[in-house]
Amino acid sequence: MAALALVAQVPPQARVAADHDTIAALAGREVLWNVASLHLREDQRPYGLEGPWPLTVEMVDVLLVDEGHPVLAHATGWRLVDQVELGDGRRKGLWARE
Repeated sequence: MAALALVAQVPPQARVAADHDTIAALAGREVLWNVASLHLREDQRPYGLEGPWPLTVEMVDVLLVDEGHPVLAHATGWRLVDQVELGDGRRKGLWARE
């Protein structure tokens, strides 16, 4: 999978939010959230999620999502580190804080 090349670039201690397609490749990290949980309302806390709520991009260091993902609208000032073509017209990117 081309996205694994991006996963390999994520620093070991980085707090990460990733989309459904790549989250399993990052399993075992201390801070790893599904990007779908970012910016949900207070009353939309996912079942079983402990800790601070709501989750925001300010709480992570790295985003690993498809180009054009809605969460990128909240990542003002972040930079695109690298991007791969997924072969189906989609591009997946690795974004990090400036």
